[in-house]
Amino acid sequence: MATQPDAHVPVADFIIVGSGSAGAVLADRLSADGRHTVLLLEEGGGDTWLSRMPKGFGKLLMDPQYSHYYPTSVDESAPGPQEVWARGRMLGGSSAINGMVWNRGVAEDYDAIEALGNPGWGWKDMLPCLRALEDHHMGASDYRGSGGPVSITTNPNRTPLADAFIAAGGALQLREKDDQNGPELEGIGYAQWNIDRSGRRISSARVLIDKASGRTNLTIRTQTRVDRVLIADGRATGVACTSEGQAVNLYAGREVILCAGALVSPKILQLSGIGDGAVLQAAGIDTLVHSPNVGKRMREHLTLAINFRLRD
Repeated sequence: MATQPDAHVPVADFIIVGSGSAGAVLADRLSADGRHTVLLLEEGGGDTWLSRMPKGFGKLLMDPQYSHYYPTSVDESAPGPQEVWARGRMLGGSSAINGMVWNRGVAEDYDAIEALGNPGWGWKDMLPCLRALEDHHMGASDYRGSGGPVSITTNPNRTPLADAFIAAGGALQLREKDDQNGPELEGIGYAQWNIDRSGRRISSARVLIDKASGRTNLTIRTQTRVDRVLIADGRATGVACTSEGQAVNLYAGREVILCAGALVSPKILQLSGIGDGAVLQAAGIDTLVHSPNVGKRMREHLTLAINFRLRD
């Protein structure tokens, strides 16, 4: 049962679920002009000094206080190793715990998304958005941005071994490149990352939530897990949460916005009765909206780690 009267009194105009990269952007943008009230909900806690220290990601990824762990099952039609995917559980979400590699993807990927029926997601529309985010140490170009909130630097710690590795790639006809996000992504070179010039991680919490947190129209509520969306007459009216062990319903005056990531946002939708009807029925959930692609077509990026024992 909810711990507040079922009066459906809005606690904010907008309720944003999740404080990761998307949630932080929306919390900043929607609260910027002061016209609307915004409630940002985060299941985990606040920022930590370990997140601001790039090498701290090894500790953060292993600590359930800051990370969620999602085991995968092997699909018999496409066999592969069973994996555990980690996602951030703190202000900043996965941007606060990940490896900080700044790879934006190729133009063809965005154009393919648009071609599937998603106007506004093509490269011509997305490139200006990506450039606006960046404060690139190499300066602005047709492909890079400067003056944005996210500092982008190239790994400055060159080593003879890495230089030899890159030279070996060049000998195999791979293009040696200085900018990993230039007009062509295929090639070999030092990684670029969202680490500023003083050596600190740039998470969405640091550059967006910290900036917006002083606004009186933005409320940030941590340690609050959203279990499902409340729906009345076909409209999302609020969220059912668990906050500090207590069940509570929170209502929005205008919109509920799910920004809980590619794994948790579909989960919340399914628990709310939105998804593949057969899947929901098997889980004992009443179907409000049959939407068969919810929870499907997820693709995680691949990483191939190669380890060598070195004499020096």
